[in-house]
Amino acid sequence: IRKFLLWCEYSGHEILWFMMISLSLWLYRHDPVSLSFNLNLAIAFVLDIIIVVCLKMLFQRRRPEANKIDMYVLASVDHYSFPSGHASRITALACILLHHPVLHNGYKIYVLAWVIIVSLSRTLAGRHFLGDVLCGNLIG
Repeated sequence: IRKFLLWCEYSGHEILWFMMISLSLWLYRHDPVSLSFNLNLAIAFVLDIIIVVCLKMLFQRRRPEANKIDMYVLASVDHYSFPSGHASRITALACILLHHPVLHNGYKIYVLAWVIIVSLSRTLAGRHFLGDVLCGNLIG
């Protein structure tokens, strides 16, 4: 189950999303609808990072004792727990995706499931307390 929890963690990591949003902005720069959508993603992404970093520096809540340092591929940018950046990021991205007119209604359940699974994985992996994740979701 640990590998699945790490996969969930990777799917909401800021480096991955920064690369995907940057690539999408560059690839679809000539399509006004796609450009607008990608700019909304980029703005939400940047605002999310600013808000989460400011709150983490303000509260400086230590991560749970169960937290293991096992992120081998991607580097961790902080040592604080409150609020969960992954939870806020995926919730913000999901809100934008769910309101995108091109996303078929059948896929919306997958987006919602992704938010729930990644959010729960943050607590199950020992990265965050439940309140950290719920607050992250509210910020998103």
